[in-house]
Formats: sequence, structure tokens, C-alpha cells
Amino acid sequence: MKNKIYESYKRKKKNMNRSNLFGVVINPKFDQVINWKSMPVLEMDSKLKELKFPDRFVITEILNKIRLQNVNKNYTDIVDFYGQLEIGTETSIPHYQLAIKVNSLCTKKKVLEGLQEKIEAHINVQIQFNLEDMKKYCSKETVFISDKYSGKIYKHQWQMDFLYRKPQLKEVLNNLYIWQEFVRKELLNKVPDDRTVDWIIDPVGNTGKSSFARAYVSEVPTGGILIKIDNLERMELTLIKKIENYRMKYYKDPKVIFFDFPRASDSSKIISATALMEDAKSGHLETTFGGKHKEIEISDVHIIVLSNNAPDLSVLSVDRWRLWRLGGRQYENIIWPCKISPYLKKVSRRAWNIRWTVSIRNLSLEELKSLKQYELITFDESWLMKEGDNLERFGETTQYIKDLVTNMTNSPNYIKIQAMQFMESINQDSIVDFSLKIT
Repeated sequence: MKNKIYESYKRKKKNMNRSNLFGVVINPKFDQVINWKSMPVLEMDSKLKELKFPDRFVITEILNKIRLQNVNKNYTDIVDFYGQLEIGTETSIPHYQLAIKVNSLCTKKKVLEGLQEKIEAHINVQIQFNLEDMKKYCSKETVFISDKYSGKIYKHQWQMDFLYRKPQLKEVLNNLYIWQEFVRKELLNKVPDDRTVDWIIDPVGNTGKSSFARAYVSEVPTGGILIKIDNLERMELTLIKKIENYRMKYYKDPKVIFFDFPRASDSSKIISATALMEDAKSGHLETTFGGKHKEIEISDVHIIVLSNNAPDLSVLSVDRWRLWRLGGRQYENIIWPCKISPYLKKVSRRAWNIRWTVSIRNLSLEELKSLKQYELITFDESWLMKEGDNLERFGETTQYIKDLVTNMTNSPNYIKIQAMQFMESINQDSIVDFSLKIT
């Protein structure tokens, strides 16, 4: 009888030392006496760096990659984790409080050994039983120390997809085109202002616009969010939700918002979306889509628009927009400021259908000097002299976007103005083909 009781006790004790759910506390290592209680937040951030305490992005990367030995002496992954940096209630010592779930049963000892091998810190591991309860426990309100240490730590499942299922996006970051490197250095790496919107026009296509935006927002830690073309009201609601989700994860506002418009995007939707871009740049977003009022204030952010088409500047504040032209492979994927001019090609007065295009011409160095929105950007003047396949210099070329056909009611304002001016001089119903008048 005693043997049975003893065996039952051993099995119970053994089971209490193995699980697939664990609570983990990670404290900084320090030998000297540190008065954490009276330490200001900024000094606390500096002290953690001095102690070489890993920031939350390092912790996240380690937990995403680490493999732990299970009870069968095989190696298993952490399939989920969640937590944050907290301040001790009694000691005021900053520490990471984490909930982790492994793919198969592990002992406390092996989890501790695996973490200690990767993280230089004092680590405590405890068996847990309910992942959702653990996540709630690790979501308490706490003191904000800095962007590097404060904020949610969680399993980057999409990051795993990025690394393993989208290797071409990783290649984008490692092998940037000239224009992508320029945008990163001269636009994204600088402090955003409260006015300027950057619209990048790609008349040719296939220059890596979408892949660059997706790769940029996939980096960990990410500094941006990406939004696609949609109904304006729904776009505004989507953008508000994305900003809210970003704040929940990173305890800060995004640094850049990419608007990515595929070639097949409805031109009328693009036109209406420009108002949303200006709202985001102004720092205030508001919508009543779906009968619910949503409103949000955001700090200064870079707005980058990626499109094959040009904006309708006749309804915009011209001095707050920077237009850029991509040279494409013919001109070694460079980029340069440009200006646009709309052109009518054919108008049917009976159906009020209009065929039109937009010309894109590079700004000269003299023109750039007179435009305040470009004054803080460094340009490589040699790009204007690059020659394409036809030996034309990039700075002297003019490109046109793909022809568009729109009805008068949903045409851009600058096209409506031109069409009305021409049609007012014609009395009879007719089709006016402007291309035939070119000599």
C-alpha cells in the first residue's frame, strides 16, 4: 500500500514539473546596490542599457527562434508567447513578465536551461495551466520606460511567414533599388513634418513599389503600416483600426503610412483617397462608416503613396505634395521630383466619355531650388544625365501614364475643367479627337 502511495506521489510530482505552458520572469543581472525605487524613468532606461539588459525586440527575436528540449529529448518550438516589461510592485525592478506555450511537453529545468543559454539575465520559470489567463496577467497597466523596452511582446506569426514563405520580400530589404534606398534615406529616415505628402508615380510598372512597402512594414520592429485602395469611408475606418492595433502592440504611433494603389485601381477612388491622406497628415481621422462614430488623433507621420497614376492637384494644397517619378529599369531604377500636366485625347459629348492621359516631366535643378518642400533633400545631379535604351537623357524625357477613359461625372477635376472649356466652344453633338489636331 505504501509503495502505491509513493508511486502515485512520484507521478504527480513528475507531472507538476512538465507542461507545455510556462510563466517566465526575466530580471536584469546586477551586482551593485541599485535604488530602483527613486530612479527616474529616463535614468532607468539608461541603466538597463548599461546592464546590457536585452530590449523587447531582442527578446521577441530569441523567443521566435529558440528551440527547447522536450521530455522525449527532441527539440520543440515556442508556438505562442505574450508579455511585456513591468515594474516590480515592491522592488520597482523592471522585468519581463511572459506567458509561453511550447509545441510539446517540456520540463521546467529544460525550459530554464534553454532560455539561460540565449539570454543573459536572472530567469525564473514556473508551470502554468491556462494560456489566456496568463496573457491577461501579463497585460497589466505599467510604467512606460522607452520604445525599446516598453510595449507588448508577442509571437510574430506573420514574421515567420515573411521569413519562410515570402523570401522574395527579404531579398527586397537586402538588395534595395536605387529609388528604394533614396526613399528610405531621404524620406523615411527623417523626422516627419505636419504637411508634406509624397506621391511616387510609376508610369511603366514593375519597379518594386508594393514589395518595398510590404517588406518595410514587415520588419521587426516595424515603423509603418500599409493600406490598400477601397471605399473612402471604409478606408478611413480601416486606417483608424490599423493605427489603434499598432498602438496596442508598440505603445507609439506609426512613423509611416503607405498607400498602395495597384494599376487597376478605380481612378475615382484614388481621387477621393487623397482627402484621407491629407487628413492623416493633419493628424485627425474621423468616420461614421457603418453607423458608428470613430475618431482618432495621431502624431506627425510620413505619408507615402505608391501608384501608376497621378493625383488631381487641382483639388489639393499644391505646396504640401511632393511628386516623384520612377525611371524604371531603363534608367537604372532612379527617382526624381516631377510635375504633371493633364491631356485630353478624345471627348464624346453625347456620352460624355473622355479619353485622357497625364504627362510627367522631371523638375529642373532651378525649379527645385524654388520649391520649399524639396529644400532638405539631397539629390544626385548625375541622375538627370543617365541615358536610356534610346540614348535619351533621363532629365530631358517626358513620360505618360496609361490612357484612361472616364465619364464626365467621375473624372478628376482637372480633366472636367479642360473638357468643359473645349466643349463650350462646340454647338453640335460630336466627338472631338484631339490627337488628330496634333501636327
